[in-house]
Amino acid sequence: MVNLIAYAATEPAANAGGIGALGLDVWALLFQVINFAILLLALRFLAYRPLLAMLRHRRETIEEGLRNAQDSAEAQAQTVIEQRRLLQDARTQAHVILAQSKTRAAEVIRTAEVDAHAQVKQIISQGEALLAHHAAEVQAQLKKETLQLVADATEAVIEVKLDPKRDQKLITQAIARANSLKK
Repeated sequence: MVNLIAYAATEPAANAGGIGALGLDVWALLFQVINFAILLLALRFLAYRPLLAMLRHRRETIEEGLRNAQDSAEAQAQTVIEQRRLLQDARTQAHVILAQSKTRAAEVIRTAEVDAHAQVKQIISQGEALLAHHAAEVQAQLKKETLQLVADATEAVIEVKLDPKRDQKLITQAIARANSLKK
C-alpha cells in the first residue's frame, strides 16, 4: 500500500484541469482518504473500544463505590440509631431496677420494723410476766415473813407459846382484820 501511495505521488498530473490545476493529485488524495479510513477503523477497533470499555468499567467501579459508601453511611446511621435506642432502653431498665430496689428496701425496712416491734412487745410481755412472777414470789415470801413476825410478836406479848394450829388461826384472823381495815 505504501508503494501504491508513492507511485500515485510521483505520477505527473495528467489532467491539469480541475483539482489538478490546483496542484493536487486525485489518486494521491483518494489513497490518503482510504489510508485515513483504514487508520480510523483500526484505531476504532484496537484503541477506541478498549478505551471505552475501560472507562465504562471505571465508571461502574466508581458508581459501585459510591453506592457502597452510601449504604455504609446508611448502615452507620442505623447503627447509631440502634445504639441510642439500646442505650435508652438500658437507662429505662436501670431506672426500673432502681425503683424496684428502693421499693424492696422500703418493704424490708418496714418488715424489720414490724418484727422489731413484735420482738419488743414479746420481750416486754416476758419481762412483765417475769416481774409478776417475782412479785408473787416476793409477796409469798413477805406473807410468810409477816406471819412469822406476827407469831413472834404474839408470843412475845402473851409470853406463851401457842401450838401451830392455834397459832395459824390467830394469824389468819389478824390478817383478815388487817385486810378489812385496808378496804
